[in-house]
Amino acid sequence: MSDKTVYKLNMDIKYDYLEKIKVPEIVKNCKDKWFNQTLCKVNSSVLRLGIFEGEFHMHRHDNDDEVFFVLKEA
Repeated sequence: MSDKTVYKLNMDIKYDYLEKIKVPEIVKNCKDKWFNQTLCKVNSSVLRLGIFEGEFHMHRHDNDDEVFFVLKEA
C-alpha cells in the first residue's frame, strides 16, 4: 500500500431497519480501490461493507469489537 492510497469512507447509515441491502449492486457500482460504507445499525452496533484492492492494513480499535467476513472476487 502506498502513501497515496485514497480511502472513501461513508459513515452515514445507508439503509433503514428491514430495508433490503443490495450488496451485489453496491459492489458492481464501486469504482474506488478502498471503499467503506455503513450499511445499517443493529442495536448499538453498525454493519459496514468494505471493498478494497490489494492487502488490507491491519489495525485495531481498543474500545470496539470488530468482526471481518472476507469474500474474494472470483
